[in-house]
Amino acid sequence: MTLARRTPMKRTAMQRSGKRLPQTSAKRAADRIEREHVRLLVIERDGGCAARDLLPGDCWGRLDPHEPHPHADLLDVDQVLALCRNHHTMQKESAHLSPRRYELGLLCRMGDPLWSWERDWSVA
Repeated sequence: MTLARRTPMKRTAMQRSGKRLPQTSAKRAADRIEREHVRLLVIERDGGCAARDLLPGDCWGRLDPHEPHPHADLLDVDQVLALCRNHHTMQKESAHLSPRRYELGLLCRMGDPLWSWERDWSVA
């Protein structure tokens, strides 16, 4: 037995108006502005790529915000690092770096306490 719809579905208000949905919500747009502000503060604090002495290769590309902790607050300056595009891609995709990413402080495990910029970088 198949179900057959005999009456057409009613059009929603958005469909009746003929307007398209906005690409980003107002909340997301506001977050993007705050996120860019955080990115600039992190770059100023780090003075460039934070992995320039930790990972091999030259720094190149835009400086990206990187959150080592999976549940980091994206708008908290203390939980974000600045990494160049090269090192950001390298730490995500390089298999030979996988075990060292945790030792270097570029990633934290779920059970670790929230990562903070206040860590001791001399051990890395």
